[in-house]
Amino acid sequence: MMPVTSSATSSSPPSKPGCVTTEAAPLHCLGYMGVPTHFLEQLDAVTFRAHKVEMIPLELVARRIATGSLLDRHADIADGTVLADLVFEVFEKDDANHDPLLEFDFAGDALRRLVPNTKAALQLGVHAGDLISQEPLSRSRYATITSKLLEQLRELTLRTFEIVEQAWAGLGGTYFDFKIECGVDHETGTLLVADVIDSDSGRLRFGDKDMSKQAYRDGSQSLPDIKKNFDQVAEFTKQFV
Repeated sequence: MMPVTSSATSSSPPSKPGCVTTEAAPLHCLGYMGVPTHFLEQLDAVTFRAHKVEMIPLELVARRIATGSLLDRHADIADGTVLADLVFEVFEKDDANHDPLLEFDFAGDALRRLVPNTKAALQLGVHAGDLISQEPLSRSRYATITSKLLEQLRELTLRTFEIVEQAWAGLGGTYFDFKIECGVDHETGTLLVADVIDSDSGRLRFGDKDMSKQAYRDGSQSLPDIKKNFDQVAEFTKQFV
């Protein structure tokens, strides 16, 4: 695995109003449904205890409804299209290079980096979805990622999304997509969801109202409104468990 290790405790930044509940409740819910996570117990209002995890530096995305960067790379798909099957995508954790979309070609021993979205494309002077670079997978930073591990990550990501999606649907919400990170338990070697699932993790709407951080990114809501949304999401997630 990659030499990136999470700490044994996780603190929530105070800039995320209500995020403690939105972090803990989904993780409780996932554990109840048999999904392995790093979460152990809540210690106080801003801290929980977690397994020590060797992180895998990939952003794992599941999509139910087409929007965002998916549309940038697939102009033939209309915004808001409900996808027949969940879409799984993998992005590199590399802010300096725009977090490129990754393609793992195990048969051809190739790792391809693609332009993830229109914003990155404009900065690079290319089109979303274009090839940025290609290198031998066996000599890349992801040389230890096998086809078996990638399939395990896909299954864990999609299972996690489906559980959270169903929980929100039961409360009248529509969960569009999310991104998470995973890692390996330092002691047992178990693959875990090693991330929080909150208002910054994915797109959540109730009717036409965006309840996620996307509203801040889009500039469609004021900070007081977004704080109110976060607080409402925190209250809703108490019904997860």
